Amino acid sequence: MGFEHILTLLIEIGTATGVFYTLFNWLFKNAFRDAVVSLNDSVNTLSANVANQTKMLEKSLLQIEDIEKDVAGHETRIQLLEHERKDK
Repeated sequence: MGFEHILTLLIEIGTATGVFYTLFNWLFKNAFRDAVVSLNDSVNTLSANVANQTKMLEKSLLQIEDIEKDVAGHETRIQLLEHERKDK
């Protein structure tokens, strides 16, 4: 009777462990999947925002370069006009 009793206990413990493991694994997979999906969405949104900000910064840099060219051109004209006034 001792061997049968030990065998019964092992089967019960194995069954309980299997049920607990299956339930825990199923719950954990769903929770993990939900967390990963929301994290993935956040990363994708952040990536899109960074790309948009980069494009805006590149446009702003081009505008600043254009303004610098205009200012340099105006400074050259002013110097020419001042030089012409001094010559007169």
